[in-house]
Amino acid sequence: MSVASYFLGSSLLGQSPQYSKWDDQLVNHQNMAYFCPKCGEIWGRIFDERLAGWFATVSHCPKHGGGSFLAPWRYTCAELPEAVLRYELNLLLEKFE
Repeated sequence: MSVASYFLGSSLLGQSPQYSKWDDQLVNHQNMAYFCPKCGEIWGRIFDERLAGWFATVSHCPKHGGGSFLAPWRYTCAELPEAVLRYELNLLLEKFE
């Protein structure tokens, strides 16, 4: 079994034993890097040791109103580590403050 590692910047946010390789009916064959179109930062990464290479997806960073690892079409968050779920909850709470 492989491990998916979730990074926020260069800090490890959490790890899980599984990573959903299906996003919007497509199979992810590469690791994900989240690129902010406003500041150019790679603010997040999902690394799975089974995958080769990287795919950069455009998504605003936390400083520019984004920062979520969750795709809008995701049906479940069961495979996400607890630390990533806490991070996502804090992002939502900040938007309602």
